[in-house]
Amino acid sequence: MTMEHKTLIEKFYKAKEDEESKIDLDFLLEMVKERFSQFGLKAELKEENSQEISIAWNGIPELQMSELAWGSATGSGENPSDARVQLERFLDHVGVSRKDDIKVKLQALESFYTKSEKTGKTKGVGKTSLSRAGINVDDPKETIGRILGYLTFYKTLTMILQNFNASAAGFTFESFVAVLLGGEQIPTGNQTIADLTSRTGKPISLKLLTDEAANVKGSYTDLIDDLAGRGSMPVERMEYLVCLKNLAGGGESLEGVIKFYRFFYDYENMLEFLTATGGKYANNLALPLGDDGVTPDPDRELRYTEPVPSYSGEEINDDRQEWWQANFEEAFQSVVGELNVEDPEAYKESVLTLQGRDGSGAATNETGWIEAISNLHPEVVANSKTATKRNVKSHPAFVMAKMVNLRLKTYHKKLVAAANKERKEAGAMAATLRNYASIEDSVKMLRQLHASGDREAFFNAMTNSYGYVTRKQWIVTGTQIETITSSLGEEAYLGRLFIGQNYVHEMVNLYRDIMNEKVFEIFRELKVLTASLNDFFTGGLQRPAAQQAINSSNSIGEKTAKVEEET
Repeated sequence: MTMEHKTLIEKFYKAKEDEESKIDLDFLLEMVKERFSQFGLKAELKEENSQEISIAWNGIPELQMSELAWGSATGSGENPSDARVQLERFLDHVGVSRKDDIKVKLQALESFYTKSEKTGKTKGVGKTSLSRAGINVDDPKETIGRILGYLTFYKTLTMILQNFNASAAGFTFESFVAVLLGGEQIPTGNQTIADLTSRTGKPISLKLLTDEAANVKGSYTDLIDDLAGRGSMPVERMEYLVCLKNLAGGGESLEGVIKFYRFFYDYENMLEFLTATGGKYANNLALPLGDDGVTPDPDRELRYTEPVPSYSGEEINDDRQEWWQANFEEAFQSVVGELNVEDPEAYKESVLTLQGRDGSGAATNETGWIEAISNLHPEVVANSKTATKRNVKSHPAFVMAKMVNLRLKTYHKKLVAAANKERKEAGAMAATLRNYASIEDSVKMLRQLHASGDREAFFNAMTNSYGYVTRKQWIVTGTQIETITSSLGEEAYLGRLFIGQNYVHEMVNLYRDIMNEKVFEIFRELKVLTASLNDFFTGGLQRPAAQQAINSSNSIGEKTAKVEEET
């Protein structure tokens, strides 16, 4: 331990001896009570690979884990979700303001804990790092709150990446960042490239990528519409927040680092980014040929009919849904409007499950449907097969599932037929590159329009380009992001966060002397108490669980009293 570290610790505990800042039993109990209610400690106890890491890990509060709830702020007449309120309250105890830019927040988080990626050496705790993290050791109450806030932040982020599959982790990470920014997620299907908004309502597109595949992609059509002011969320400048994860291991052993970068698309720089990548992506900027068959005509419109995705077997959106999954909600609500079913939402999960893995239906024959419904709703099973069959056929889940399935298939067939008819009438003009001018001539024309300052003419030309009418994607590499952003006088790199139980264990050890180990012991006992109470009430009021809860409760009181005596 460095002399600077020892001085800080001595200063911290000396401050506690002053009458106005002395921690008494009531103060600590109130603080524990507040933490317990704010952070929603969970009941599950897990077997850890290392007992020491398990002790440190379980001594930190746990927030409620949810794939969906964090990213939704309040709507008209709605209240914030419990999970979001928990996270917002907890973020108040991290040493930054809700109003701070994400770069400031990342700097504070990295000041709390960082290490060398080359040597693996962890940076110690010092006066400078504590100050940058917003931790004031002269205020014992604030110090405990701040450190617990940071530890809970890192634990929660680690649990998101450990406990969810890739798709769910990405969505929950998006929710987590939305709350970190003080904003909210944007529901899918809004015809915008943005995923979330900042505290001030500024749209942001978030990309969680692997370090090995650091290529940022997006809808070319939605980008043009947003910047042209024609999308559902028109904007002068679209912000991209890119998170590159370099993680190893899986489950509870998963650990690594996430690096954050930021760049912007706007009217001034969009051609710099869109012309940076070659290959098939360069074709996006091709403009239709004029009557002379050589030069580009920026005002010419070529008709294009987008193919209808397959009913199943291919992902069609960022939520990794197949066509039938993406259209399930609409079909379900259509059936609900037709039937007079009491509380139809209660059957939605069953109706979705009964669509089967590929949306073709849970079964191909009557016997299969009876078995599927019986598994989901055992109450339909009667004393005879005839009675069971009758119950199944009259059950709301069965009736709704069959109707939704038929509606989805019928709707998809109509879309395919209409698209085929339109494509036949229009021909392949818009989809055929030979009907477009060369990339060189097209880009030259676009730069001339851009230089003229006529935004309307420029964006009209962009909406006639090959990438727009055929709904292609644009792409930019990590190197290109840094190079172009730097050439524009901005910095792309924002900061990094280390993820993993081992790293959180290191954090606990770094701040153990300042925090007082007894505080961690109290939270570990609170976790045991919660688990015991759950076992008691859900296990038929068994005495062993009750005794465990009593023992934990007594232990919390004893440990809290010891902290009061020692400080």
